[in-house]
Amino acid sequence: MALEVADELALLQLQPSVHFSTRTPERFLDAADRVIKEGYGYTSVFNTDTVIMEQVGMGKTLEDARQGGTSGCIETGCFGKEAYILTGYLNIAKILEITLNNGIEPLSNEMVGIETGDPLAFSGFEELYAAFQAQLEYIVDLKIKVNNYIERMYAAYCPAPLLSCVIEGCIDKGKDYYNAGPKYNTNYIQCCGIGTVTDSLLPAIDGKPNTKGTVYRLNMLSTTCHVYFGKMLGATPQRQVGPHAGIRWHLALPRRG
Repeated sequence: MALEVADELALLQLQPSVHFSTRTPERFLDAADRVIKEGYGYTSVFNTDTVIMEQVGMGKTLEDARQGGTSGCIETGCFGKEAYILTGYLNIAKILEITLNNGIEPLSNEMVGIETGDPLAFSGFEELYAAFQAQLEYIVDLKIKVNNYIERMYAAYCPAPLLSCVIEGCIDKGKDYYNAGPKYNTNYIQCCGIGTVTDSLLPAIDGKPNTKGTVYRLNMLSTTCHVYFGKMLGATPQRQVGPHAGIRWHLALPRRG
């Protein structure tokens, strides 16, 4: 019925989402396919079996995982039982650019990272990779420190009493939604530039402690801020495919002066 309404109204907002599993009937998939093919807006499609396995892998019970799902853009959680806090965006491609400039942010010419060496003097990819990883670890740790401070401020000065009343765990614990009240407390840092920099992200974010006694998770979500982040970058690796040229790769060199 929801798909029929979406098809009839032809609205760009709000978009429906389709959640399927191995038990989803073909007639439902066919109906979703008809709406998606119309071309107005888009219908998000999610694999419920995968979402459930992800949540169970994060320590949630199977029952709670089955009652949860995907909401917002692509965030997964246990509805009514979890605070899954998205603590801002992280421009991974910018970190690569800073690495290529030995810790200096080229737009402001300020040292914002750590000195990891002149990449023109590196003997090979291994040294560049190690420098990028060191820069990534440094900036992620700095971001987490700032995030944790903001979270403490939210818990102290920006409580959400109405929301806390409808989220399981808050009343039993006597704690607010923003103060580790819910049954599950998950923090995400949203990484942008995955297509530009695909090297070693999970060792830097996943598992770092947050302020609620649990840990940060990696969230690969580039929407909303990809245009702005791109404006803050110089040239980055780009793959060009042509009928005669084959595949060519271009890598930005460190800026001088």
